[in-house]
Amino acid sequence: MAETDFPPFHEEDKASWTAVSRYTVQSIPVQNNAAPVSAIYAIRNLRSGNFYIGSSEHVVRRLRAHLSELRRGIHHSLRLQWAWKTHGEDNFELLLLEYCAASDLIARESEFVRAYSPAYNTAVCMVNGMKGRKHTPEAIAKMKQNRKGKGRGPRVHSEQHRKAISRAMTGRKCGPRSPMSAAQKAKISKNQSQRWSILANNPKTKPVEIDGVRYDCCQYAARALNVSASGISRLIKSGKATPL
Repeated sequence: MAETDFPPFHEEDKASWTAVSRYTVQSIPVQNNAAPVSAIYAIRNLRSGNFYIGSSEHVVRRLRAHLSELRRGIHHSLRLQWAWKTHGEDNFELLLLEYCAASDLIARESEFVRAYSPAYNTAVCMVNGMKGRKHTPEAIAKMKQNRKGKGRGPRVHSEQHRKAISRAMTGRKCGPRSPMSAAQKAKISKNQSQRWSILANNPKTKPVEIDGVRYDCCQYAARALNVSASGISRLIKSGKATPL
């Protein structure tokens, strides 16, 4: 069947998640040298049912980029990154929802996002301001002028600056009173353990549920997901996390 023969992804398909192609995280094909295929795609959490919707002119390459970012913990969607870390990549699947022309990608993606309100998307209005456009010669000249003298690559300190750093560091030693000494680390670890113990026994502490996972309190959730406690509080206020 040709790509254009696949049926579109209609709203009534949401419950069954009918898709033109379905992959596990491990089975996504390698198409670096193949002809680009433009499509609307979804990354779906099999545990919670939540999902992320996107579009690309080279959909397989884009999906592989998503996987790379998620595995390295740098994905732009914080909620998707949390769910990935919590549930593991084996509990996610990749769906191609609809093939469409490259010129229609942004419009179709916006329709999907408005129709299904995906939990992991951070934007409702899809835009691609520079797509199909080129900077004018005047704009290019202005950017070159702004970058003049700034250079690229790692910063190189001047000889004078290096000498100043050397003078400031002279006489400093790493010993028992060093901020990073083993004794100081052990003390910090002990204090932290005592703090978590007090927190766990506090009757006012309330559990919280995020993406189907229960945590004893906001601080535990923040520690497990490697985020700040205030970030968990914001999720509760926005209704994206549920206090129990």
